[in-house]
Amino acid sequence: MIAEREMSTSEASHRLKNLCRLLHLNPNIQCVDNDNLVAIFSVYSPSGEEISSGAGKGRYCELGAVAESLEHHFLEQCIGDEPKVISGQHIHACPHVHDDWLLKSIPASLDIPAFRLNALQGEDSIYVPAVLLNPTSGYVAEILETEASFLTKYSSNSGMALGCTENEALLHAINECIERHALSVYYMSVGELMPALKLKTPPASLLEDACCTNNTMRAHAERLTLYLTDESYGVFFVLPLQRAMLTVHFPLSDPDALPTQPLHSIVQSVSNFNVLDCAA
Repeated sequence: MIAEREMSTSEASHRLKNLCRLLHLNPNIQCVDNDNLVAIFSVYSPSGEEISSGAGKGRYCELGAVAESLEHHFLEQCIGDEPKVISGQHIHACPHVHDDWLLKSIPASLDIPAFRLNALQGEDSIYVPAVLLNPTSGYVAEILETEASFLTKYSSNSGMALGCTENEALLHAINECIERHALSVYYMSVGELMPALKLKTPPASLLEDACCTNNTMRAHAERLTLYLTDESYGVFFVLPLQRAMLTVHFPLSDPDALPTQPLHSIVQSVSNFNVLDCAA
């Protein structure tokens, strides 16, 4: 079983490959590292045009790469309802915007395309500028010459996740949002715009378990200093920094108090080096 998946690896692989066939896409592995920790996958149209690509990391890297390449494809296709053009005032008036400075900065009289997002439970909804949720060239160009062009700086595909079940998709989408939020909080704390995070260093035993007996991963890990925090809704976030680049020292909590849940995060963080090596 893949961590945080509801079905077996073989069933997940079957579903994803079947999805490629239904979409008339031809998947192809571009690069797999020698230790089978990283795969870079592309999907092509019947005419041979590359549609999208994605990278997968860890023991089931090929499966992850196929899923990510499909995520990117769906993002470009913008599956779902077309955005509705509404005024900034309409966005401001939503009671769930609260004191969101970014959305409140949109000029009230400006009309921009926005998606309506509905709550998973209940009937609550909110309008969010399309460019924030879908950073494709079309939405960027549509807003670039307006007074809301600053939104392009915050455009991200965070929260876009593919799963073989609804629960998988929701879990991974929520995790992505929390990851970006935690990273943003970290950057703001470094700039002294927010209180410093309570960071911890994982104990050596945790890193040993994460790397298992993989010498390549262990070698990459030795080039990193890993910091961990669980301040974002109780979810663990790992920040890897190359020691040669590390110039800031952080106050650390007691490492002995750490649980063992962040193993998967550490494996992903360390194996990111292989993505860079393959892409070089």
